Amino acid sequence: MARAPESVSEFLRGKRFAVAGVSRASAQPANAIYRRLKDCGYEVFAINPNASKVEGVTAYPDLASIPVTVDGVVIATHPDVSVDIVRQCSKDGVARVWFHRSFGSGSVSP
Repeated sequence: MARAPESVSEFLRGKRFAVAGVSRASAQPANAIYRRLKDCGYEVFAINPNASKVEGVTAYPDLASIPVTVDGVVIATHPDVSVDIVRQCSKDGVARVWFHRSFGSGSVSP
């Protein structure tokens, strides 16, 4: 089995993660990331300001609404939204941030 790059291993050393961009449409990449983290035993929180539930669980409108401190945030949103998520991470002291990238620039913005 291939060994994960050190950057991935470092990010996953936490126990609690938030995934920004989890959708009511379960086929979205953020939902797959959310499910994978849960399946691997992590405590995971979904961030979606436009839904109260996703994947059968509570969705939080922003990082500050999550009732516990998270160790990292995966951002799988449009780049225009990702900037705000990074600001939330900075404000809440979350140092581990992972930008999802698949096609083009993914969630990354200048």
